[in-house]
Amino acid sequence: MEEVFGSDSRAGLQHCDGAANPGDRIIVPGFRDSADQVQQPVIGRVIQSSAAEQSGLLPGDRIIAYHGRVNPTWRDIELDVMLRPDEDIPVAVERNGQDHAQSQTPQAGNSARRWSGNPGIEPSLH
Repeated sequence: MEEVFGSDSRAGLQHCDGAANPGDRIIVPGFRDSADQVQQPVIGRVIQSSAAEQSGLLPGDRIIAYHGRVNPTWRDIELDVMLRPDEDIPVAVERNGQDHAQSQTPQAGNSARRWSGNPGIEPSLH
């Protein structure tokens, strides 16, 4: 029996087309992203001299909105920053129970022969 594995990226499911009966599918939940990419972002590190540091972001800040997106994930932020180097991006964080609105301008950098933005922040690994 030939097994063919695939995935449905919309549902995060993996399937195998090599079931006992032709046409049957076995569906298995799969994890397509690491937890730090899909959870709500808490800043673990602010890179020195970065746009994040200049805008006042601090380790421990929980990002509650980024460029108009409420409750973004790290993946949302990475994609948005990558596509908007040198653009002003509004950021809202929760710090010590208080909401703070500010903005940052991700610095452009050359990554893999493409210009992209660098947010200057890294996830908290807890």
